[in-house]
This record gives sequence, structure tokens and C-alpha cells, in this order.
Amino acid sequence: MKQVQIFKVLTYLLIPIALLFGFMAILVLPTALVNPALLLVVFIFSCIAIYTFSSLRFVTTAINKAKNCNPSLKDWIKINGYISVGTAFMFLLNSIGILMLRPIEFNDFVTKAMETQASLPPSITPAFVGQMLKYTAIFMLITSIIILVHTRIQFVFLKAYSYVFDSE
Repeated sequence: MKQVQIFKVLTYLLIPIALLFGFMAILVLPTALVNPALLLVVFIFSCIAIYTFSSLRFVTTAINKAKNCNPSLKDWIKINGYISVGTAFMFLLNSIGILMLRPIEFNDFVTKAMETQASLPPSITPAFVGQMLKYTAIFMLITSIIILVHTRIQFVFLKAYSYVFDSE
């Protein structure tokens, strides 16, 4: 019973994250149509959003209302869940890598990254970029942990609630 409550809380925590990733996917889509390499980014961001809202549908229909679900919902959750797990694992490794850098290494990293940008306004300083990078790494660390824990519980619940996907 406690796991169900944790799962519901994590699902509702993922909704704003999914909206953010869905919005970013929509923003990147026009650029991705010109540069096909960015289609992978659009695909990954879309998968996180689709996984979250498929999972929300599972929570509201199967768990809250105890009604049957369309069998294709299970497939949507599984496929997009696997991609979300892979993405969350990459986010986790990247954010840990950034947060584990010593201050001197971190400052060198930020300075070198800024040198590759030709026309940055003078108001964007290495300290500002470093602070934003740390905030982004913390956000991605929290996001990845939520996604990894949520998908783990989700896959357990897909087995436990397998009867709701029977099309009788």
C-alpha cells in the first residue's frame, strides 16, 4: 500500500518534468527538421513525456478507478519506459560527473566551454555559467532519480496489475 502512495506521488512529480521535456521537444522540432541529428533529442524528450502521461493514465484508470485499460497502454509504458530509463541513466552519470569535479577542474571546464562560443555578451561570466551548470546538474540528478525509481515501481505494477490489461 505504501508503494502505491509513493508511486502516485512520483507520478505527479513527473508531470511538470514531462511538460518541460515535451515543450523542449516541440521547440527543437523545427530545428531538427533542418538538422536530422537533433531528431534523436526530440525522440528522447518525447519518450519521457509519453511515458509520464501513459503512466498517469495507468494510475488514474487501473489503480484509482480499478478499471480495465487498453492493452496497448502497457506497450506504450514499457517501450517509452525503457527509453526513459536509458535517458535517466545518462542524465545521472552526466550530473554526477559535473558535480564531482573539483573547483579548479570545474572552472577550467567552464572557461574552455565559454572560449568555444564566439559572441557571448559580456554579462555572461564564467561564474554565471558555472552556477547555471551546477543548478542544471542538480535538476537533472533529481529528475533522473525520480524517473529511475518511478520506472522500477511501474514495471513491478505492470506485472501486479496485469489483469487490468485483459481484453475480455
